[in-house]
Amino acid sequence: MTIATVVLLFLFSVMSTFSYAELKLIDEAALLVEQAKKDPDTVASVKALAASGDPAGENKLGLFHLQGVGMPKNPSEAFHWFEMSANHGYASAMSNLAGLYFKGVGANQDYPRAFEWYTKAASKEYIPAMYLLGSMYFLGLGTARDYQLAAYWTRKAAEQGFADAQNNLAVLYGEGKGLPKDHLKATEWLRKAANQQHPASLLTLGSIYANGLGVKRSFVVAYALYTVAAVKDKLNAQFYLYTISQGMSKEEINSAITLSKEMLIKDNFLIALDHFTSSKNQ
Repeated sequence: MTIATVVLLFLFSVMSTFSYAELKLIDEAALLVEQAKKDPDTVASVKALAASGDPAGENKLGLFHLQGVGMPKNPSEAFHWFEMSANHGYASAMSNLAGLYFKGVGANQDYPRAFEWYTKAASKEYIPAMYLLGSMYFLGLGTARDYQLAAYWTRKAAEQGFADAQNNLAVLYGEGKGLPKDHLKATEWLRKAANQQHPASLLTLGSIYANGLGVKRSFVVAYALYTVAAVKDKLNAQFYLYTISQGMSKEEINSAITLSKEMLIKDNFLIALDHFTSSKNQ
């Protein structure tokens, strides 16, 4: 399989990562969960808040039941508390409730209901829900497929700095679905997501450099980007690294490793990338 084939396959499959994104987003209160594991009083205070009808407390208690923090895991109870909070107008709970419907956790799988609750959460400007609503429109789950609305909601989340949405907006520009096909804008949004170390964007951007698609071809830059991606997605990145390394010298690989280390310095990703590419273009 050539690198050109790899990048096309990756671009056309990236939207299928929807279920992974949902599992990640449902644990939005990861810091709170970690705190609760260390401090039992956190669980007690959240229970008291939920019992008083506080929407934030209800949502947090739902997360605790889902994660099994301070109590056995109980998806049905998680569903109950997310639903209570959602009916009180809490956007995060609306999105979490949609996630349970989408996955069939704590309730029967129901894409239309998932779509309904993502729509409600997105209407409250809840960023993860905007992104996931865009994904449902793209995939035609729980609603008719609509690329224009997929692009609309994906863009709204992307403009708020949500890396998954930035990656998917790049895909929409690259495929010309819901938006005019524009490889320059696709690359621009990939850069934004890659700057947040989004693995899929790093791999795709690396393949763009490997193939010279709108940029000067550079195996060194591609290898460096794949190396950065490996920090969060080692399994997929290893395939890309092995493929491209077959056409590189040891000196080029060492140069790429050095560049990747510079990219991994906080707030230095785009600085390192642009400095390296501009110096090679002179």
